[in-house]
Amino acid sequence: MERLKKLKQISNEILFWIITFVVTVVLFITVKPHLHTELGWARKGVVAQSVVAVSIALIIVAGLFLAVYKKLNLKSATVLLILAGFIIRVGYMLVTPISIRQMDTQSTAHNGHEA
Repeated sequence: MERLKKLKQISNEILFWIITFVVTVVLFITVKPHLHTELGWARKGVVAQSVVAVSIALIIVAGLFLAVYKKLNLKSATVLLILAGFIIRVGYMLVTPISIRQMDTQSTAHNGHEA
């Protein structure tokens, strides 16, 4: 019984990381092409930043929904906070070019870590 419980916990953890990977890939595929928009009225990255902003807004709405219906507990609040941090980090990764804020690139030829 204990072994089955441990196996289920490990499979849930593996499932979490698979979902994290899939979400990252989907965000990369859907958001990355919109970084350099050809629209005259939009600055670079506005579409990608909008996707991140809408995602964060949805997390806030989910948190408010859980709070109103008295379902917000420490575990769900932690999951929402981690999810918001994950989305912000992925969004930052997608919007920021590789040549900006790279502390390990020591030359102007950009032949450091990213090379």
